[in-house]
Amino acid sequence: MSQEPDRSRLSSTETEPPAESGAALKRSRRRSRRARRGVLVLTLESLERKMLLSALPTVTTGAASSIMLTGATLNGTVNPNGSTTTALFQYSISPLFTPTVVTTVGSGYSQPVSVAVDAVGDVFVADIGTNTVKEVLPNGTINTIGSGFNTPRGVAVDAAGDVFVADYGNNAVKEVLPNGNINTIGSGFNGPYGVAVDAAGDVYVADFNNNAVKEVLPSGTIKTIGSGFNTPRDVAVDAAGDVFVATYVNSAVYEVLPNGTIKTIGSGFNEPRAVAVDAAGDVFVADIGNLAVYEGLPN
Repeated sequence: MSQEPDRSRLSSTETEPPAESGAALKRSRRRSRRARRGVLVLTLESLERKMLLSALPTVTTGAASSIMLTGATLNGTVNPNGSTTTALFQYSISPLFTPTVVTTVGSGYSQPVSVAVDAVGDVFVADIGTNTVKEVLPNGTINTIGSGFNTPRGVAVDAAGDVFVADYGNNAVKEVLPNGNINTIGSGFNGPYGVAVDAAGDVYVADFNNNAVKEVLPSGTIKTIGSGFNTPRDVAVDAAGDVFVATYVNSAVYEVLPNGTIKTIGSGFNEPRAVAVDAAGDVFVADIGNLAVYEGLPN
């Protein structure tokens, strides 16, 4: 005989759930399955929206900077899925402009800081991360041509293929011959940073901590050709023997004439790090603070 539940023990807010019929139970289960399918559809739609955001990022253009007659830098921000990437675009307003293709000629370095190129197209790289100097051949082969340096900061090459290295940590300038021999051609510097060589074989050194530029003659004689700079980082020399100096703290580029006269040929940079000069006398400056390269014409 079945026993009825003691309803006197149920509170005023509690009621005994009514028994569900078989048909009602089936309807309840169908509603539960439909709800789960709805959640799955919403999840798939959410994933599709995320994929769409990934495929179509937000691109915002900013104001142009480094505006010159030969071109400008356009700044744009790409923001996919909450991450931000800034891209720099360069163009030229000159109708004679020809796009330049940038090709990687060597990789796998540890910290390349200086390069030089010889007459046949071989590229020489000072890699301070491995304290070596490497040569990149036109076919892409990379050879280590000198090692055992102590923070090689600058590199230059002459017409004979001799490579000159500003060995910063050893306060010396060294020459790497084509046969692999390494000779010290100058010492007693205080943090030699940049190095250049002219057609006569004279080597010019940016003596960083001495705030001077020095010339090393083939005889081994070292003489100061310019002083009073403020942290000279790099040097270059043209066919006439004029020496160009990039000074880091002064944010200026100077020219040292063969008679010893020093004149400012460019200022207003933001920590210029490197300088070069071509056969026409145009001077090129790598301005690290402005993320730009400038050209100074002889006029």
